[in-house]
Amino acid sequence: MLFPHAMTTQHTQFEQAQAVMASALNIASKICDECAEAVEHVCRVLVECHLRLESHDPDDVPIRDLIKANPLGMFAYASCYQSMLSEITTPTSLSKRKAHGAYYTPTPLVDHIVERSVLKSFDEFTGQLAGFRVCDPAVGVGAFLLRSLHLLTDQILTIPFREEGGKAQSDRGPLARARGSLIHQTEPGSSSKQESIDTIIRNCLYGVDIDPIAVMLCRAVLACESSQPRQMYEHLAAHIKVGNAVVGATPELIERGITSDAFVVLDGDDKRAVSYYKKRNTKERRASTLVQPHRDDPDKKLAADAWCAAFVWRMHMTDESGEWDALTQKHLDTIRTQPSKLSAWMRDEINRLAREHSFFHWHLEFPEVICPQS
Repeated sequence: MLFPHAMTTQHTQFEQAQAVMASALNIASKICDECAEAVEHVCRVLVECHLRLESHDPDDVPIRDLIKANPLGMFAYASCYQSMLSEITTPTSLSKRKAHGAYYTPTPLVDHIVERSVLKSFDEFTGQLAGFRVCDPAVGVGAFLLRSLHLLTDQILTIPFREEGGKAQSDRGPLARARGSLIHQTEPGSSSKQESIDTIIRNCLYGVDIDPIAVMLCRAVLACESSQPRQMYEHLAAHIKVGNAVVGATPELIERGITSDAFVVLDGDDKRAVSYYKKRNTKERRASTLVQPHRDDPDKKLAADAWCAAFVWRMHMTDESGEWDALTQKHLDTIRTQPSKLSAWMRDEINRLAREHSFFHWHLEFPEVICPQS
């Protein structure tokens, strides 16, 4: 839990960071056509600056100099992202902020949730430290993961620990084993706080967010806590990902096939077409003989994307070219057995919808989180 002095210091840093980022945004707005583009530009320069990556763009120099002259922590700057979005006043940008769920989470609330969930789970955890998972499905710039990192590190390093016959000895068994496993993963005789931090970042922290800029900032926030920020930033690409955590498929849903729920009239749909495709899909489901488990699908990602795409597919009658069609059960069966036979235009449309709606399939993206036994 944060003490008043620590909270005051953090608040002061945040205010300083806001002032710096406001100045940086003012600089970027003079070289970018849109305010949203200026925000992205500032965030990119911020990440490159903290990771000490070189830039040959002369437009970056004033922003880099501004950040270097105010050496605040990466999280203090990243936390300004939500407030930077609130400065964007165009209707399109405001809807983007709402769609991305870019809202600030107060520090006391972060502490409360982490202490009641992460630390409680860790206290009951019986495995090795590297097998413990903390996943935030709306990670933002990483507030929850960063606090989890700090509290987990403090928890591990404050455990009374001694070696007797090569075994961890303590009144707190699971935590002692966690610290014992950490010690054996590092150099003999070394169990520093930094090594704890590196181990937890590398193995335990996961997150997903629909906003790619927030994901970039989150990766940088966590990477800057490590001993090798550049390398850790690249490593975290597999742990902190872009996607919509609530829009995706599961093996069970894919194996069940495309149901009638996918055929409802949405904006722009032709009611007659929806009715026609719904009836056709029902017939195709009855005729389908596919019993193959999803794990045997040759292209699991395409199958999962196709299942989701069926629910947002544009429904209208076939156009003059004869190419347009709705994605129904027969197409899903083809994808799950012989994906190479799928029409190129339909594959392109599936991929387009997957990008537009940021489909995120947990069993494919984070199998080690939802299926630890795998």
